[in-house]
Amino acid sequence: MAPTVRDQDLLILEPASVINKEDMVLVRNKWGTSFIRRFRESEGKAVLSADNIAYSAFDYDPLEQKMVARVTQVMRKVNY
Repeated sequence: MAPTVRDQDLLILEPASVINKEDMVLVRNKWGTSFIRRFRESEGKAVLSADNIAYSAFDYDPLEQKMVARVTQVMRKVNY
């Protein structure tokens, strides 16, 4: 999710009871792999996309993925 989320950032999550457009969400696929994506809508479809342009967006399929939690905060350590 770079540039929004960087290495060593701490993500605060809450259970995914309500997901809104543009929310960052923790997604788990059917193989158990978890990742962060942004929830968007395109042409009437739910789409999961990364903020990093190196990764392609894909349609959300509740049979293939589960939205586990919503990211509520991204905390970053600041070095002085």
